[in-house]
Amino acid sequence: MNIEGTGSLSSPRIDLAHEQPFTLGPMLVEPALRKLTAGSDEETVEPKVMQVLVALGKKPGAILSRDDLIECCWDGRIVGDASINRVVSLLRTALRELTDEAVTIETLPKVGYRVLVASDAVEGSTSEQAPETASAPSSRRRSILALAGIAMAMMLGVAGWWWLSQPNSEQITIAMLPIEASEGVDPLYAAGMAAEIRSQLGSSVNLEVTAGESARQLVEQDRSAAEIGVALQVDYVWQGTLSNSADNVSLDARLVEAESGDLVWSESLQAAPDAAQFLPMRATRIMLEALDRPINPNVQEPNISSGDYALYLTAMGLLRSRGVEERLAAHEILEQLVDRNPDFGDGLAGLAKANYLYPTADRAEKDALWATALEQAEAALEIDPLSADALKVSGMLRTDDLQLQLERLQLATEIDPGDAEAWFWRGIIQRDAGPLAADMLEISSQLIAVDPLWPASWAASQSAIEFGDFALARELEERVIAASATEPQRLLARARLARIDGDFSEFMRLVREARGNLSDAERRWGFFTLERYTRFLLGLQPMDSGQVVPTDARTRLLDRIRENVAPTPSDFIAAGITDQTFWDDAHIASEALPLLLRDNRETELLVYYDTNFGSTADFAEWARETDRAHHIIPFVAPYMAMAMRRAGRDREASQLIDLAREWTQLWSDADQTSVFSLLYQLQFEAITGDSASAIETVHRLPDFGWPLQLSHTDNHAIGLLNDDPLFAEIRLLPEVRAVLDPIRAQLARERAEVLALGFE
Repeated sequence: MNIEGTGSLSSPRIDLAHEQPFTLGPMLVEPALRKLTAGSDEETVEPKVMQVLVALGKKPGAILSRDDLIECCWDGRIVGDASINRVVSLLRTALRELTDEAVTIETLPKVGYRVLVASDAVEGSTSEQAPETASAPSSRRRSILALAGIAMAMMLGVAGWWWLSQPNSEQITIAMLPIEASEGVDPLYAAGMAAEIRSQLGSSVNLEVTAGESARQLVEQDRSAAEIGVALQVDYVWQGTLSNSADNVSLDARLVEAESGDLVWSESLQAAPDAAQFLPMRATRIMLEALDRPINPNVQEPNISSGDYALYLTAMGLLRSRGVEERLAAHEILEQLVDRNPDFGDGLAGLAKANYLYPTADRAEKDALWATALEQAEAALEIDPLSADALKVSGMLRTDDLQLQLERLQLATEIDPGDAEAWFWRGIIQRDAGPLAADMLEISSQLIAVDPLWPASWAASQSAIEFGDFALARELEERVIAASATEPQRLLARARLARIDGDFSEFMRLVREARGNLSDAERRWGFFTLERYTRFLLGLQPMDSGQVVPTDARTRLLDRIRENVAPTPSDFIAAGITDQTFWDDAHIASEALPLLLRDNRETELLVYYDTNFGSTADFAEWARETDRAHHIIPFVAPYMAMAMRRAGRDREASQLIDLAREWTQLWSDADQTSVFSLLYQLQFEAITGDSASAIETVHRLPDFGWPLQLSHTDNHAIGLLNDDPLFAEIRLLPEVRAVLDPIRAQLARERAEVLALGFE
């Protein structure tokens, strides 16, 4: 090795635009282009990586301390060891891929770094261009090294998460209030910075940090920090104020103990306007030190300019609002941002989320956006395997692999247990997973604990009922009442409590009293689906869904089906449903099946089936490929077996019954029982004529919210009460009528009371 000497080397800030090209062994370094070239191979590196290489390469063999590197590459800003380690690691990978071992970075423990150039690599090189050498790796070897580097990065990421997840102290809960934006500060920028700080704090050990609708609404009610902390049942409340001037950006942060109202920590942080992107990391680091929590080694400094980072924060603030215009604006900003910064993992994850949440009712456009969102989420995970936003989007869209969906959404909630959105999305997939799902009641409890005033959280009590825990459902609604920021929120929670008790007239009365001053989200999640289902049960006029749910041909068809009217073939065609595509829309197919059989249209139904499936095995294979066979087969197979029997196709009917038996057993063997698993079981008992088991199942159904507390307007869910032909014989059994008759009587009483209140 050719070591030219040692000693400290201090340099002014390295401006890549003004650094001249130079050579290191067989490699040409072009700082302004951020390009490294060795023979026919080249690499483009991050700006910070190039700055470090320039600093070390100005005098090969000379030692630079970490402070030296911070001074000339980070402008003297406070940065952590993890940031420097990351940059040096990326630099080593690039040098290894281009030069093998001809140019290396050596670490001198507790001293610093130096660049070393092999003596045989120096000979023959020029200051203009590095020659091709035998030591330069082939493309194949570079590919192998790249794959190894990715594997190592993932291993390090997992190892870092394992380290962070180890319990070393008592759990602390923090409610993070919206950052107060001083005059001249864009509130959306402040909202984005708050979200970034919350995300970094939330991924720390035994620290649950929430910052959702609940905090925002309570601040708007002028509640004190202590009052908000008590309402949200947390240990501490975080507050911050953001201001700026021509010289700096300032963040004043403080932590208030909820129980006492005492100020337990405060800090004022300043940064130059072109370095404001480092404020979230600094604020997080200082507060974690004050709380005696380890710093997350996976958090990386943003590798983009301060201007682009400001745009990123603004876009995430827009996205957080969920407004239609705001989501469109966020999407436009993030598209431009990622185009300029393709390696900015957070930006890529944000764009994936913007594509997933893009407001459109056009199914083809939505499918295309979701395909793009999935690609972007996967690309973001290659950059950062622990990106919570990327994990969430991928978890929602990887419909080809249900187990992977569950794993990614579970990891997102483990990384950041204060992310209400992650819990909500995880709940959607876990419900879809059926017998594969983990504890749904944990998700219901966590949603309300994290963000009780976020309207989407209000579905938690309905979920608890579906799994038979009425006590938890009431507890969750009481917690919403305790945290409520407005009287309409309290009224809606009381209305839902009345519905849990089966008091539909009181539910409708309270909803009417509350509905005058509600947001779209509060209407949708607070009462809309529940009132639609209540009207459906009571035989009242259905609600217009257009104001809350986007209306298209498919929605209109579903509304017609839910009025207990079987669609005609022309109705299907008008909604874009043909013989070939009938099974592609699970909601329409499932709700139409009993109606078609009720109206003796089994010949038409068999055309839909035979057009797509040549045999029972083909149907089973198709269901498995959807990764939702545990829902499709136990529901569809009994109805198709009935259609086959009517058509004299007894052998195929028997095959479908055997298939239903196999998949219904999966639900029976699962750890959790839900109203839907019981309904699947009842369908199988009905098609096989197992009256004794059917009686037992019917007696269990009310303990799981059937039918009074169901929250989905589905014909088949209450087919036992109505005219679903699958249950024709079961419905007449005296032991079954002993359950159904009191329910019908209660519905008749409630209908009379609701009509007396002036509802139609």
